Amino acid sequence: MLLVMWMAGCLLAALASVALSAADGPWLLGFAAILAAQCVVLAGRAARLPGWVTWPAGLALVAVYAVRYGTEDLVTYVALAAALMILIDRLAALSDGLSGLLLRDGRPSGPTDPIARDFARVRRQEVPLSVGLVSVSEARPSPRRVARVVRQVLPYLRVTDTLVRLPGGGVAVVLPGADARIAASVLGRALAAEPPGLLLGVATFPEDGQTFAVLKEVARSRQRPWPGDAGPRTREPRRSPAPQPVDGRERPAVLVETRGLDLPLRRAVDLLVLAATAPVAVPLIGALALAVRLDSPGPAFVRIKRLGRDGRTFELLKLRSMRRDADRMKEQLRHLNTMAWPDFKIADDPRVTRLGRVLRKTSLDELPQLYNVLRGQMTLIGPRPCSVALADYRLWQSERLEVTPGIVGRWQAEGRGAMDFADRCRLDIRQVRTHSLRLELLLVLATIRSVFASKGAY
Repeated sequence: MLLVMWMAGCLLAALASVALSAADGPWLLGFAAILAAQCVVLAGRAARLPGWVTWPAGLALVAVYAVRYGTEDLVTYVALAAALMILIDRLAALSDGLSGLLLRDGRPSGPTDPIARDFARVRRQEVPLSVGLVSVSEARPSPRRVARVVRQVLPYLRVTDTLVRLPGGGVAVVLPGADARIAASVLGRALAAEPPGLLLGVATFPEDGQTFAVLKEVARSRQRPWPGDAGPRTREPRRSPAPQPVDGRERPAVLVETRGLDLPLRRAVDLLVLAATAPVAVPLIGALALAVRLDSPGPAFVRIKRLGRDGRTFELLKLRSMRRDADRMKEQLRHLNTMAWPDFKIADDPRVTRLGRVLRKTSLDELPQLYNVLRGQMTLIGPRPCSVALADYRLWQSERLEVTPGIVGRWQAEGRGAMDFADRCRLDIRQVRTHSLRLELLLVLATIRSVFASKGAY
């Protein structure tokens, strides 16, 4: 990463030297002077020398060139060189220790993401995973302080652990296989030599949350001053011996959390499709709602609680296709259930109304969910929200909660109501891991074909 910063500095130095040196002196030598100053700063950072040593040395090189070749505006030339050096130094501070991987939108971005692999492993093995959140208590934390925290923590981590640099100066440490006590002990040893001014909180999977985003929120809510009586306690003394450095190839992954364009683009597409289909969808929903009211007593729409992104509940809007007392009759009809619990399906469900059978076979009862898309609770294409409560989830099945649920899902296209919950979760997880524009377009076409064939709908 430092090499990338150095190459960026080369480009900036060349542009500056051409702009300021072409008329007064050899631009190539001006480029070499600014570049040498940047190398001094970066070398000083690598050697952990204080800034009062490296900065005067770098600026002296630029000043010598300017005086030697009689640059007219000495102050401007040196100031520009200093600005370039500050820029490179700040970028180097932000990138200190990074492996170059990105955590897009603050979530695991795919099967090659170390955090996605960690969560997949602990979900399958049903072992704990802890997320420790370390923040600097300053309003605007210095990048140098954050980089120092990263350098202090890294040697104490295993190769299977992951460190994530968060926006705003925080650091999240992901420790697979570690409970809260072990995580607090590891971070306590790592931060033993740090001066006061840090905040530390720990959250553990699955007790505190099922996804990385939720665990970060819980850990942030539990942050307490460190060191201090309010923070997590460990038995180690405050100053412990520094660990032996490990081979760079065995270091844990270091990510930086960024805000990518995936979520904003998806949201923009949802809104554009809603705007384009509203002239047809709104009158159709109104006509169907009137038909539901005339067909059987009760409201036209029902609100059903479903699990959304990160396991948060929301009210899904549907056209009513059952009798008003359907929930009360569910326990009486449980012996007719054709699927394994927690799924509940009856082939010829007596609770379904006459019009409701048509709505279910054509999936027209789901049209009001466009309102959920408008509110941002759902998206057009994504894993279908289901009626299974979070307490009934197996740990490996919670991966489907990493993304926003959608109107069109993979199991809806391949089996609809004929698949049990475990098989639907496998399809949803595959959709989460391999989503792309081409696959989503194919999924829409497959769903339309499945609806016309009434495949698995009852």
